Amino acid sequence: MAPRALLRGVTPQEREDAFLEYLYELEVSSDVLRRDPRGQSWLAPEWRRQVEADRRLQDALATYVHEELELFESVRVRADFVFTNAVVTATEPSEMFGAGLDPRFRTWIVAGAWALAIGVAYLMWAQLVHLLHG
Repeated sequence: MAPRALLRGVTPQEREDAFLEYLYELEVSSDVLRRDPRGQSWLAPEWRRQVEADRRLQDALATYVHEELELFESVRVRADFVFTNAVVTATEPSEMFGAGLDPRFRTWIVAGAWALAIGVAYLMWAQLVHLLHG
């Protein structure tokens, strides 16, 4: 049974589109693509004849094989252990400043800082009110 794209009256673009659809449905392994990039062993005989006769289909097949092999290689790339180590090192917990202090002492320090900030804010507000009503 010949695919619809091999029948007469089909434009070259439609034939190429049908061929690409056929290729993507095949799911050929990377080993087979490396061993037989021209499709002699895995293309259907009807498509093989069409590819041999049509330069557009030859180019489409070459592009398909190249892209599939690139895709297989991108998945097999090893992890960068230096990058992984850098991420792990950067995300290690670090000791906070003052974490070893007694909680009561730390509370007094924080309360004193807040009191100082409130006092400075009050002085600035008082100066502003004095200047406006002056």
